[in-house]
Amino acid sequence: MQEVEGVYSDEYIDYWGDVYVALDLRERAGVDFERFLKSPDTILREAGIEPLLPEQAEAAARIFSR
Repeated sequence: MQEVEGVYSDEYIDYWGDVYVALDLRERAGVDFERFLKSPDTILREAGIEPLLPEQAEAAARIFSR
């Protein structure tokens, strides 16, 4: 999803923004949003959160869009 280093698509920012806010990562992991965007999977693992597999993410998106 990332395009050019430091430049992200709106879709990328929106997706990871929702994850960042929902998991309260500023408080939980002490990481700011800009740093999180650079390596979200790593930050999630460091916070003890395993990212969803693509199929899981698609299912969650369908469930929560209802």
